[in-house]
Amino acid sequence: MKVCLDCLDYNYCGKSKSKAQLALTCAVLILLIPQLDYFIQHRPLCPFSSIVYAACDSFTHATVGVLIWSCTFSLKEGVQCIVQLVRHFTFQRALLELTQQAPLLSLLVCFFSSTLIDIDHFVNAHSFHLKDAIGPSTSRPPLHSMTNVLLLVTCIYLVLSLLALLPAAPKSRHTLARRITMAVATGLISHLVRDSWRRGLLFTAIAGDDVLVVPVTYPLYLFTLCVFCVVLHCTLFPIPFNMNNSKVKSLPQ
Repeated sequence: MKVCLDCLDYNYCGKSKSKAQLALTCAVLILLIPQLDYFIQHRPLCPFSSIVYAACDSFTHATVGVLIWSCTFSLKEGVQCIVQLVRHFTFQRALLELTQQAPLLSLLVCFFSSTLIDIDHFVNAHSFHLKDAIGPSTSRPPLHSMTNVLLLVTCIYLVLSLLALLPAAPKSRHTLARRITMAVATGLISHLVRDSWRRGLLFTAIAGDDVLVVPVTYPLYLFTLCVFCVVLHCTLFPIPFNMNNSKVKSLPQ
């Protein structure tokens, strides 16, 4: 059996374990996310304020984005890397690892992309009050349009690719640019897909005021998330942790 240089050992590189990780991620999405959505939508604990439920909603968006993006790298390798980092943690070491370990950096990018997109609710409402930002009469903000998100992701990829082509940039930067762009896309698109079962999936015209809202049922929303996992897994798995070497180097003690 051939040993994959992008993983820790040949056992994890078997197709069965790769598929098991994908199946586990989809199972967690199907079993966990509906419980969180029910809690946020029906608000069974009435004494909690709207801010608490808004925080739970952001947490669920982040959970969905991170779970989907976890399909792109070896969870076994990731856990071992994080455990070693925690055992010998220093601030300088953490910064070094973020620049050298692609999945750690891309995971943070996906996490913040799936949550910070909601800032445009406040920008669109011209208010810092939660009630003004997410009220039923509030129009959908620009970044909650799939058309605008796809344009934004394309622009980010072009900018990162141009920076990677600079003479001083390492060759690995072009690969990193693609990974970061995909992480941003995963965070933003997963956010819009999750919002779609409540308000529909919004498409706006690049020029003009034409708007198309595609209704999405809850089962279709869960199915779309699972399909998203499969596509990313088949396209990007496994992302090598060390960008400078195809083999994973043990962290210095």
